[in-house]
Amino acid sequence: MVSLFAKMFLYPNRKIVLIDEPELSLSIDWQREILVDVLGAPSCAQLIAITHSPFVFDNDLEPFAGALKIEESIHEVASDEYSEDDIDE
Repeated sequence: MVSLFAKMFLYPNRKIVLIDEPELSLSIDWQREILVDVLGAPSCAQLIAITHSPFVFDNDLEPFAGALKIEESIHEVASDEYSEDDIDE
């Protein structure tokens, strides 16, 4: 996490931040604060976090949190703009 914060402050361009399981190795108190702190960085344009911890969103971000349901099925591509035919092998 220190590396993430360092990069966010050293490189001020606005970024979309993706974090997978930010709660790992953090106390419950820190779990409640980590995303609030990341989102508060001036370079964070958007934050997407994936977690199993109920504590990560136990803060002011809870209204913005939602569960995603992933089904195991094959879906057709909504747009033909990019297709397998465009890939050079």
